[in-house]
Order: sequence, then C-alpha cells, then structure tokens
Amino acid sequence: MADLLSFRHPIAFSTAVVTLSLALLPTASTCLWGQTETVAAQPEPPTALPPQGPAEESATEEAEAELVLQFPPFELYSSFWINLHQTLIAKAMDRELPKLDCESAMDESSRAAWRSAAEIYGQKKERDYLFGTAETAAKARLALVGPRARLAGVDDIPPDQTSALASVAELYRRCGWPEHDQANRRWIAELEPHVKRHGDEIARRISRLVDRPWRAPVRVDSAVYGGSRGAYTTAFPPHVVISSVDPDYSGLAALEMLFHEGSHTFIELGAVGDAIIAAFDARGVQQPRRFWHAVLFWNSGTITRRVLVENGIEDYVPYARAQQVYRKAGWAPFRDLLDLHWAPVLDGQADLTKTMIKIADLIALERQDAEKKNSE
Repeated sequence: MADLLSFRHPIAFSTAVVTLSLALLPTASTCLWGQTETVAAQPEPPTALPPQGPAEESATEEAEAELVLQFPPFELYSSFWINLHQTLIAKAMDRELPKLDCESAMDESSRAAWRSAAEIYGQKKERDYLFGTAETAAKARLALVGPRARLAGVDDIPPDQTSALASVAELYRRCGWPEHDQANRRWIAELEPHVKRHGDEIARRISRLVDRPWRAPVRVDSAVYGGSRGAYTTAFPPHVVISSVDPDYSGLAALEMLFHEGSHTFIELGAVGDAIIAAFDARGVQQPRRFWHAVLFWNSGTITRRVLVENGIEDYVPYARAQQVYRKAGWAPFRDLLDLHWAPVLDGQADLTKTMIKIADLIALERQDAEKKNSE
C-alpha cells in the first residue's frame, strides 16, 4: 500500500494535515448520495493550536487514544466531541437516535439543558453542518480536541456552538457516550477483519482506476448519527463520518461504503472525473446532475464485489443495488449504461476516456429522443 499513499502520519487530522489540505486545494466537495454540494475552501486554514503545556499534551494523548484502528489509507476513530456534535445535529433536526436506558432517569434540568443545546444547533440547517465551509472547519478543529479538554477559546469553533457542546458534555459523559462509544468500537471491530482481508486490493484497484494516490490519512469517525443518509464526507480535509448503528452500513456493506466515502476525497474523482468532464464538454452536452456520483457508486460497488468474489464470497450485492439507490436517485439509466460499457474499463479492456465519450453520446441521444417525444 505504501506506493498508493501520498502522505503518511501516525495520527490523523494533525494540524499539518488540515493546513496542507486547505492550503493546496481550491474547492471542497462534500456529499451524500442524494445531495451534493461544492463549496469554496477556507480562505485561511484553521489556525495552528498554541504551544502545548502539560494540560494540552494530556489532551492530545487523550485524542490519540480515540484512534481505534489504523489501516492505510484510513484511520478510524470513536471521538467524544465528534459524537456529541453529531448527536446534537440529530436532536436539533429531530432525527431518530438509539434509545438509552439511562434517559428514563434523567431529571428535568438535564432534559432542559439538552433542549437548549439542541435549539442552538437548530439555528442552522443540517446541510450547513455537513456542507458549510465554516462548519467543516469547526468539525475539523473539534476532531483535534481531547475528550476531556475544554473547548473555550479553541479557534474555528463558533462561541454559540462551543457553549452548546460544553453545556451538555458532562451529561453526555454519563448518559449517551458510554453506549455510543461501545457501539462505535463494536462497528469498527466487525469491520476490521473485512478491511484486513480485502482492503488492500480494493484500495489498489480504486487508486489505479482514478490514477491518483490515496490522500492519506483519511480520518473516519464512527458515530451513532452519520447524517440523514448514514454517512457523509468532506474532502478538504479528508474526513468521513459514518453511522455505527445503521444496519445498511453493517457487514460487507460497511466495507464497500468505507471505500465509497473514502473515494470522495480524490480531487474530482481523479482520471474518472477528468474523463467525465472531457466527454460531455467535447460533445457540448450538459452533464446530468450527479452523474459522477452514480459512477462512483458503480465503481466502488463493482470493485468491492469483484474482490469479494475472488476471495470466495459470491453472494454480496453492492450497496446501491441492495438499497435501490439508482432507482431512488433517478440513476437507473446510468446504471444500465455503466453495466454495459464501463465494466470493460475495470477489466483493462477498454480505454477510459473513449468509453466515457461513448456513454456521453448515448446519454445525449436518449435526451434528444425524450425531448422529441415531449414536443410531439
């Protein structure tokens, strides 16, 4: 794997990683399968943390202890502050969370504190927390903070968000975090043998297809709430948040979706993204909305399935097919074209650029036929 990695560091999301990613890259792409945004990167990278004294060094050690599994290019975490952040998003947006036995014993003042914190988080839309430039910077900074460190004065985290998090931190430590941390670590433990057995080959094939090295390390935070679709990714800096309790992200699907989400960290999907843009531009045809995401689902699902079949696991159904993503997102025609024309690219039997031009031509013809029928 070493030849596939463009940067190695023992602890993900160090200040150096955040600064390097934001300083070099002009845009930040964030995504859910049903919703995507491209936003401007931070004009300035998150400010470096001040020189560390004994307390700060202890906080850093605590943050490092939240690292559960390292498997290049991924580093998987169960982070107190990221989980509290995700929990407050869920509560603010009235999303369902796992029921906790300890909640029944919670007194009214504690319930009021949670309501107040959720109201603060509710002042923004969920997509702001997932896609917003400032919010992404705040989440990146939050990931650097040790579980018992104080948030007051930490750069890039807005005061109202700091206040909301701090107001319920101790409550969360007593009721919520022990159960959430256990769920996160259990999810990572169940994923670990799949990644160790199949991960190297999946990573190698994806990197070869997009003709880019992995931007390591890719931080992955396991959390009980991973957004409305179960997972989301910010590319700059590379950061995946994925649900540890959503059954759709369990078993071998967790393996595929780990690499699917990780693939979002490639700059515009590398050579594949370049081919998509060039093909539609060459034909003077507008690229269908989120077509690139359909291609990403197809690639990660097909590559994962092929590796599994080669290792004797023949019954795996890729996530997008099992969850009817192509139908729900209106991508069924794209799936059929990819099945027919894109598979030879993975086999090394067809040129990537020429094949994408062929697919663009077919999409343009289908669009013309539909417009003609509508005009009759």
